[in-house]
Amino acid sequence: MKKNRRISIMIFLSVFILFMLSFAQTPVELNGKLRVDGSKIVGEHGNPVQLMGMSMYWTIWGPQKYYTEETVDWLVEDWNIDLIRASMAVSEDKGRSGWIGDEEDQYELVETIIAAAVKNGIYVIVDWHTHEIHTEEAKLFFAYMAEKYKDYTNIIWEIFNEPTTQKWTDIAQYHEEVISVIREHSDNLILAGTRTWSQRVDEAAKSPLSDDNTAYVLHFYAGTHGASLRKSAESAMEQGAAIFISEWGTTSADGGNEDTTVYKEESEEWIIWALENNISMANWSVCNLRESSAIIKRGVSALSGWDPETDLSESGMFVRQWIREINDEKYGEGPVRLVIKTEGPGSVEVSPQKEEYEKGDIVTLTAVEGENGKFLHWNGSVKGEERSTSVEMNSTKRITAKFLDLEAPLIVNGDFSDSVYGWTWYVNTSAEGKAKLTIEDKQALADIEDSGTVCWSVQLFQGDIVLVDNYRYELKFEARADSPRDIVVAVKRNGGEYNEYAADTISLGTEFDMYKLEFVKTETDPDSRVEFNFGEFSSENVYLKDVEFELVDTLSAKKFRVPEKGNRGAFSFNRKISNSLVFLNFETKGIGNSVLKIFDLKSRLIQKNRVNGPGMHSVSFDLKRNPAGVYLVSLENAGKKVHCEKMLISR
Repeated sequence: MKKNRRISIMIFLSVFILFMLSFAQTPVELNGKLRVDGSKIVGEHGNPVQLMGMSMYWTIWGPQKYYTEETVDWLVEDWNIDLIRASMAVSEDKGRSGWIGDEEDQYELVETIIAAAVKNGIYVIVDWHTHEIHTEEAKLFFAYMAEKYKDYTNIIWEIFNEPTTQKWTDIAQYHEEVISVIREHSDNLILAGTRTWSQRVDEAAKSPLSDDNTAYVLHFYAGTHGASLRKSAESAMEQGAAIFISEWGTTSADGGNEDTTVYKEESEEWIIWALENNISMANWSVCNLRESSAIIKRGVSALSGWDPETDLSESGMFVRQWIREINDEKYGEGPVRLVIKTEGPGSVEVSPQKEEYEKGDIVTLTAVEGENGKFLHWNGSVKGEERSTSVEMNSTKRITAKFLDLEAPLIVNGDFSDSVYGWTWYVNTSAEGKAKLTIEDKQALADIEDSGTVCWSVQLFQGDIVLVDNYRYELKFEARADSPRDIVVAVKRNGGEYNEYAADTISLGTEFDMYKLEFVKTETDPDSRVEFNFGEFSSENVYLKDVEFELVDTLSAKKFRVPEKGNRGAFSFNRKISNSLVFLNFETKGIGNSVLKIFDLKSRLIQKNRVNGPGMHSVSFDLKRNPAGVYLVSLENAGKKVHCEKMLISR
């Protein structure tokens, strides 16, 4: 009797488990057909989708043996991937034929991966893996594939793996032609390769393709590509482009052939950045070759069932751990974690603080500034500039609190004692610039053969500089030229529209002299740049040394409101006074043009500044030549004084 009862319980449990499994959603069932929405890729639910998976090695080498259902099954089961990429070689390489010359075998390899992805409910990238433009061949291939798989939500079309030196206009024309063929059958997400081995997504964002369900491909290898490439991608996203990392490696750009180092720390920076921006990733690659980017050790022949300790390479173990962790958190029903990271002098108070949270828990985060620290913003799962913020723990959250060290140097290697470290030398050959840079005796020499057509034809700059709003900065340097000439010195936003904060045309003599550029930053920017422009004016050589850039004033601001007077509106002033400059930020409401004036106590007009229309205004007055003492600030509208207050200038 007891035996029969035990059997009945086991049968019930088995049926129950099968019943529950029948309702478990695969990644494709959960997200549905992917589409571009602004700078994000979203699912049918409208929420951003971030996929984390693997790329197969390209199909004309020995690793094509992994193009099996068994391999994909294991990557889904053990690695928990939700994305697989079939990298189909297009042309011949070292005597091995790709799709051109061997269509039948290449179709079979790719379609095996597609079938395995469909069976497992994950997404699959069909990758036209080439560095060359083959327009007619690509149209034939994608016309066939798009028609055959037009009803499959799983498919993502990658129509050009890695363009190299082709012009974006030529690449874009190719894309438009191939996309038009695909769109006759399939409206699935398309990935478009970009110039320079799929790194110039910023260039593509400026001249986007016409199809509104196309994302741009970004490739990186952590040992070679770093912050500057991420900034280019951020610039592209700011312009509305969606990004997809269809290939990335933990090694140098050669895949780990010569330099076999696995760059784990740099890879983690990229992974966290991609998670923060909801960018999908496919790691290179599923193979057992000698190169250190291969996830399987050389000599391991098994197509699946790899033991992490004995069968996987260093890169394989690292990537597996990250994919499992991210996708387990994404699709699992268990507890979630809060991962807090700080950059700069500061800390974060967490309430309530736990090792694990239940989904739906609300957590409050408060940024606490350390000595000489200023809180800038949150990054990651939470964004914003408020010091206190809340987050709903519906998944594992990775959040960074960014603090600025007010005493840290704004630039590095300003005396050029470490050669060109920290500096970037740029010559715009398109604008006819021709020059070279040499460093000798702690001096930078811009040896100019042709100054080009614009001032930035020849340029030396340094980025990654954080500047804070309403603080005063001073840039000092020494320079000379072989013969008298002008250069342009500027401080700008480092990317996008390169918004200019301060600039001056400096007339150099033949002897070293000290020059200064002083300005007030009106808005916080996490990435600014200092640049010296040697182009356009003259081809005389320029010598530069002892560059210093520092924050001068960090005085607090006084805020107050003035009651509304008649129909002139209300005013809100934010006053900031330094030893030499006065900065007044104010808002006017319901009035026309106004004039802001400064008088001394004898009612003598010192300076004035006109502003147009209602809204927020920011003006500065230079009082370097005026003595310390009390002054009057007067705001007038239509010739009538609407506000006046006293202001003390001290030295």
